[in-house]
Formats: sequence, C-alpha cells, structure tokens
Amino acid sequence: MDTSPVTPHRMDPAGGCPHADNARLLERSAVAAVVLPGEVAGMAVLGHEALKEFLAHPEVAKGAE
Repeated sequence: MDTSPVTPHRMDPAGGCPHADNARLLERSAVAAVVLPGEVAGMAVLGHEALKEFLAHPEVAKGAE
C-alpha cells in the first residue's frame, strides 16, 4: 500500500470546470484533500458511498453554528 503523502489539489480561484476537477479528484480517491481559494484547507467528498457515510456522521454540522 502506498502511504506517501498526497499533495492537496488546488482549486482554481477563477472557477474553472468543476466537472473536470471532480473527475481528477475522484481518480485519486473518493475523499481528497483540497486547497480552496484564500488558502483554506479542506476535503472534497466525491464518491457516493463515502458521501453517505460522511453525511451520516454525528459530528457533521448541518448549519454554520
């Protein structure tokens, strides 16, 4: 198993094509590290099963409180 660190994908501040970004990220994994405009680190959850698991987690907030 490859345990080398993966460089986060930098999201295009100009917008770009979200479908192309999603396809590239999904090639890596269903969950991928990203850097959003403004140097905000985050995770993109792309796979259907991974997204269902993520949304069901009790620590996931449904609001910005």
